[in-house]
Amino acid sequence: MNKCRLSFFRLSILLILSFLGFLGNGCASSGIGTPGWLATSTTLAQYADGKIGPKIGRACVESYLGLFALGDSSLYEAKKQGNLKSVYTIDFESRSIFGLYAELCTVVTGQ
Repeated sequence: MNKCRLSFFRLSILLILSFLGFLGNGCASSGIGTPGWLATSTTLAQYADGKIGPKIGRACVESYLGLFALGDSSLYEAKKQGNLKSVYTIDFESRSIFGLYAELCTVVTGQ
């Protein structure tokens, strides 16, 4: 292989790795949990009082390309969605795909 071809090959590899690094870094992130390079799907426990309630409420926010974030993932909204009077557990669910889409949900159980 001549020197010019080898330099072009190395430059091509460098550009491809840089592009993949940019994708892996991601623009859209839930900002919580352990991030994955290509995708993330995690659940994190935040609060528990020793029992799991029979009802579940979920409230989510979504991010697109890190440019737009929409939704309400507050505890109040999760309680409202599950029609809960008291909360027994609070978890966060985090998902992201290629840094293009991310979602963060507050999940509560209770009565």
